[in-house]
Amino acid sequence: MLLNVSFTSKSVFTPTMNMAFGCFSMRDGMSDELAAIVLKEEFNILKNTTAPDTNDSNWLTSRLWQYNFLDLDYDVVRELKQFIKDSYSSYMNDMDIPTQKVYVQCWANIIRNDGRRIVPHHHADGHSNDPNVSQEYAYLSGNICVQTKDTNTYFQSPFLSKQVITAPNFNGELIVFPSFLTHWTDTNTSDTERVTISFDLITEEFYNIIDGKNYREL
Repeated sequence: MLLNVSFTSKSVFTPTMNMAFGCFSMRDGMSDELAAIVLKEEFNILKNTTAPDTNDSNWLTSRLWQYNFLDLDYDVVRELKQFIKDSYSSYMNDMDIPTQKVYVQCWANIIRNDGRRIVPHHHADGHSNDPNVSQEYAYLSGNICVQTKDTNTYFQSPFLSKQVITAPNFNGELIVFPSFLTHWTDTNTSDTERVTISFDLITEEFYNIIDGKNYREL
């Protein structure tokens, strides 16, 4: 379904921005299965990728350039790929925008009760690590909550930084949103790991411009 949001302005010189997020629910039990796989595969992903030169070198999120979660050989991961595809199609149909051939990059995030959080950022570069890549091709991104407790995701107005939409995290929920939107999360104050799965969708035109080795056709 569509979730309509609005970043309003009281100035004739600052645009009011209306947009719609897509909100879709997994089948019962699917989020638990995916959370278990993320936690099981965390060690292997870290082992088989190269640590970036940052303070977050042992964090799955910092390795997103180097793997695609959808490559994991599990039935429920294949189901996840189809779920993302169906959600994309439903979102575009609800928006009355034609679907097109798209490619997906997908990664996992684990936040433990250690003060870490996902800081404000956007995906308008399609998560390309090429500094020369233009953001004019920004398309869609998504966040899937598979194991969350008392946390939120925040979305910021592109024009008015103090206007922020709070989206409570619900297990089994996928939210599709425009990639250019700046967003971030709370810290995790629970003893249970906060586990989410994120993805970027890019068009074939953009795929042919960048090094798309970690993208897969959806």
